[in-house]
Amino acid sequence: MTLPESEITNIAMHFVNAQEEGSAKVEKIDAEVLISDATDIIESIFNTKINRDDFSYNRFSMHIRYYLKRIEDKKQFKNENKDLLNTMKENYPKVYQCSLKIADLIGKAYKAEIIEEEILYLMIHINRIVQTTILKD
Repeated sequence: MTLPESEITNIAMHFVNAQEEGSAKVEKIDAEVLISDATDIIESIFNTKINRDDFSYNRFSMHIRYYLKRIEDKKQFKNENKDLLNTMKENYPKVYQCSLKIADLIGKAYKAEIIEEEILYLMIHINRIVQTTILKD
């Protein structure tokens, strides 16, 4: 059977969601609410509407889910990419401010300090979504 390439993301998401079935329902609702709130922040700051079926959005939401899991497990990234972070801050100040707002939202929800490395990864995913959205408009 041959499936269209547009189904790749949906199929991958089904596998990931199946892995998460063991999680408590409250955690899933909180994650979905946080992802929705984070998406609202991006849409507000960049004055755009994000296609929630787009591959970049699915990667972003997946990143947030794993990010929340790392916070719960107290295993945030610590890779020392300060040069890359500084370059991203300088070249994409709006993306940086957006990622700080989302990190603050998540940090408050989980009562956790969000490290710069996680900010960097948020920036990369936010920038990808914004660029994809702008190119399609």
